[in-house]
Amino acid sequence: GCALRDTFAFASALRFAPHVVVLMLGTNDAKDEAPVLHRFLDADARALMRNITAAMPHGYHDNNSWLMLPPRVYENPHNILPEMLEHHVWPILKHAASQERWKLIDLGTVLDQDRARHFGFPTQDNEHEHGWSAMKSLVGINTESSASPGDGVHPKAAGSHKIAEIVAQYILARYDSGAMRVHATRTAQVTASRQSRAK
Repeated sequence: GCALRDTFAFASALRFAPHVVVLMLGTNDAKDEAPVLHRFLDADARALMRNITAAMPHGYHDNNSWLMLPPRVYENPHNILPEMLEHHVWPILKHAASQERWKLIDLGTVLDQDRARHFGFPTQDNEHEHGWSAMKSLVGINTESSASPGDGVHPKAAGSHKIAEIVAQYILARYDSGAMRVHATRTAQVTASRQSRAK
């Protein structure tokens, strides 16, 4: 949580003042030991969620935020421990979401079916390949072909598509009777005023 709060991307998200938030975290935390997780993860996650909730427009603080439990991991080259994720990270995040009144999207096991297609499996040279895949993605080379082994942790194109489908179902169900009215933010009001004066 703390590392994310220090990023430019997080600061930009707060300035955006989102009406709907979907957040996933916790996978990399499963590299830690249980005492560390129980000491820090709950507090960090809740602080992160409170910061986001405070940035949302008035009237959107309740029932418009989802915390996703990260998918299960198996053997992987990143030292992410499956037992830490399932027995410690998941329960801690469930508790944090409950305390902060965020809803849950449980991705824990839903991607297990056809897992090779969603995540691939680590290979002997996978750690090197993952770094190379990241480099290729920066220059626009497709790394998601069926020949790409994946690393068993980061979703491939099929996995990302499945996650997007699941998230869409939750959001559409929330707004099946219509979305709340979107009120202009202060930034939008200032922008509109400047555009009007420029005419």
